[in-house]
This record gives sequence, structure tokens and C-alpha cells, in this order.
Amino acid sequence: MEVDENLPNFFKAVKLTDCDWIVNENKHLREQYGFQVCPQELEERLDDTPVCRKPIQGVVWYNLLSNPRYAHMFSYIEAGVPDRDALIVDGDDDEDNDCE
Repeated sequence: MEVDENLPNFFKAVKLTDCDWIVNENKHLREQYGFQVCPQELEERLDDTPVCRKPIQGVVWYNLLSNPRYAHMFSYIEAGVPDRDALIVDGDDDEDNDCE
């Protein structure tokens, strides 16, 4: 496999908003459900990523919900949204299962 020498290192090209998205999603899954989509070491590295000069364009993760179009279609509320729990309503009277 050939490596394109003109492509920057991923961590030098990923936007902070994309880093925040995966960090928040990963932390939420780990704390609420006991699993994560990426290793904690990667989460920590992404959390410390500096501002990039030449960002990746488009959706950088192979994750359906990271695409704003699909997130909107599924009415998904991202884990990083303040007061997310208050925005999730599932239609039954059991308020303890609204985030399920």
C-alpha cells in the first residue's frame, strides 16, 4: 500500500468540532452504558488536539450519527448538547427511561 506523502497526519487535520463530537459520544457511552466506540487513549489524544490549519472536509468518522444529515433524519441529539436529557422524551410516563 502506497502512502501519499502530501496527506497530513490525521491528528493535524481533524477539526476541533469533530474531536469534540467523538469525545462527547465516547464519554457518554462509557458512563451510561459501559462501552465505548474508541479506546480511551484515542479519546484523550483527540481531546488534546490543537487547532488545525488544513482541516479534513466532510464527515471524518465512519459513524452514521456523525453525519448531520442522518442525525437529523433520526432526530438524534448529540451527547455534547447541554441539558440533552431534558430534550429526550419517549412518550411513556416512565421518566427514568427517556435516554434509552
